[in-house]
Amino acid sequence: QGLRLGSAQLLGPKPILVIVKMASQAYFQKVATDPSNCPASTCDSSDDAEHDRSRCFLQLRHYGRHTSIAIGTLFALGSLCIFSVLLAHARSRRASLEMTGLNEVSAPGGNAIGPREPEDTEADDDASSFEVLGYNVTKNYYDSAFIPVPEFNSTPGKWPSLFCWLLMQTVGHNPMGWMEEKLVKHQLSQGIGIFDCNDWAVMTDVPVALNRWGARGFPMIPHGKPNPWVDMASWGIGNTQAKKGVETNPLNSLVFRAAWYALRSSKKIHKHEWVVKV
Repeated sequence: QGLRLGSAQLLGPKPILVIVKMASQAYFQKVATDPSNCPASTCDSSDDAEHDRSRCFLQLRHYGRHTSIAIGTLFALGSLCIFSVLLAHARSRRASLEMTGLNEVSAPGGNAIGPREPEDTEADDDASSFEVLGYNVTKNYYDSAFIPVPEFNSTPGKWPSLFCWLLMQTVGHNPMGWMEEKLVKHQLSQGIGIFDCNDWAVMTDVPVALNRWGARGFPMIPHGKPNPWVDMASWGIGNTQAKKGVETNPLNSLVFRAAWYALRSSKKIHKHEWVVKV
């Protein structure tokens, strides 16, 4: 605590103002005492010449004092603004990570792009699935059957080129999971909704295989590592649960912030004219 207090005092605006003021006054004191700046008349040794020289000294010192105060004030305000911006950014970043529980990594391939959950070992995955979900994620994945889905090819040349995306709750993580997964499954099998756009993305809390269906809907992909040759994977962006506000409105701004971050990181939206949130 003492170190933090000392750092805060050292970085505060008051010490900077004092340091700049002392440096400026020392400089103008040196300038004022330089005969080349305030020369006395070499031909006139009268009291008037000496009086003019003294008045010049006083004027330089006066200007130096005011200039040092102005410069110090500007430095203090600048340092305070920079410190406030950095502090606000750090707090916002920490709050976002605490809300979503994410590590920001980009997947090397496939559709699982953007932030996602930390990777676990197979033993940890099995244990956590039994404790939290009540079933084995790996076994549920391989017990799920493939379902027929249309062939999708990104066609950015078609105008207007649309990149469509939606946020889907998953079974076992949200009461709305079954309803939303069934709706997305129907749209996917028919090639309608976002799946009729030039390109699309389904955002979920953890990556799920959209081309598989089992006893628990779209199965979670073990370890969150989709196989781009086998899995039509959703984009795992971390926790999608939102708290309720005063008027029961969902406080989901951090969830959509994570979704937009994943979209920007993927660089897929830049080749389309419009991005559509469904």
